[in-house]
Amino acid sequence: MALPVCTIDANGILKPDYADVLAYLEDEFRGIYGADVYIEPDSMDGQMLAIFAAAVDAGADHLGIVVQHDHR
Repeated sequence: MALPVCTIDANGILKPDYADVLAYLEDEFRGIYGADVYIEPDSMDGQMLAIFAAAVDAGADHLGIVVQHDHR
């Protein structure tokens, strides 16, 4: 599974939601550390993944939306 990011097609821009980004990061983390790694929201690793997902959701993807809207 590829990192979910903004895509642009004939219908406009499509932005993945936070949950999709977080699920991707959790899957990748499990691929590195094993399926039994504890990454629930109350763990430090789970909180770190949530921060990374929020950065992708609010930062990088937002930039894609701004750029696409500015070039209409």
